Amino acid sequence: MKKLKFKDFLMKRIIIWPIIAILVTVLALGISVIACQWYTGFASIATTNQATAYIQRTNSKGHVFLSLGLCFDELYLQRIGFSAAAVIVDRETEEIYLLKYAIMVAEHKKHIHMEKPGGTNLDDFERLIYTVKRNGLIFHTGYMYRYNPCVEELLRRVEADELGKIVSIEAQMNTCYYDIDRQWFENFPGGNMFFLGGHLIDFILRIKGLPKCVTPFNCCTGKDGITAKDFAMAVLSYDDGCCLVKSAANEVGGRRHLVVSGTKATAIIDPIEASANGGLYGRLTQTGREDFVSEPFGRYNAMMESFAETVRGDAANPYSYDYELELFRVLLKCCG
Repeated sequence: MKKLKFKDFLMKRIIIWPIIAILVTVLALGISVIACQWYTGFASIATTNQATAYIQRTNSKGHVFLSLGLCFDELYLQRIGFSAAAVIVDRETEEIYLLKYAIMVAEHKKHIHMEKPGGTNLDDFERLIYTVKRNGLIFHTGYMYRYNPCVEELLRRVEADELGKIVSIEAQMNTCYYDIDRQWFENFPGGNMFFLGGHLIDFILRIKGLPKCVTPFNCCTGKDGITAKDFAMAVLSYDDGCCLVKSAANEVGGRRHLVVSGTKATAIIDPIEASANGGLYGRLTQTGREDFVSEPFGRYNAMMESFAETVRGDAANPYSYDYELELFRVLLKCCG
């Protein structure tokens, strides 16, 4: 047998392994394309806290939903994502990149569900809204409390004038995060206000509209030696009252509640969500009425089902482009 010289052996290794790597990459990409084209309903997206949102499969209209959290770069997105009817730009892409990818998707005329609140740049958010509006796209955002059963019931009562004229709202969404998570808030203007405050501001704007003045009180508690703003609070002022937004990231027990005070009644949602068999539950109390306790629900289920319905044309998006833009602007004001 002819002995293989070391030089020839080395050259074969140098040539063969890159070729194998390229073939494996092409094969994996091909399988991904086939899977994306075959799958006609978005099944699940992973969130940072490992909870799962889902849209049940539907073959009725052949829409493909893709989570952008699975995409690694623009090339991947072009080959995989743009075969989809809609793209979910979720938290797996990190908040600072949300607008970058959302704009990319909008420019390719795909419907979008974007995790809240978006990137940190107002100009980029305005560009995104301009693009989705120009292309007639659905723009759906990740404010899950919009679909909370108790929140929906409370808003129905407000619209029915059961509470009378709304004078003030207190909205709190507190947590107890580890120090490494609270230090991460340093990446955002206003710290925790930017991360969680949008949920609460959204609720207030839907009832009271745009505030006359916004006064932020965000600060760093210094707990565990962190330097980020882990205590978020802002007051939204109106001609006929004030509303409070608060989100502390180191509150033991992590209260989450909403208090709406009107001239006829006061309504309180407490808790907004808490563990229950089969999911979460909420409780709504109101002066002069029996408590409303929701059936167990999934935090993200209704939100993602809403997106699927709007993409399929089964329902209209109740949140306009202009509203989402104004919400983002008020959030930045609350961030200071």
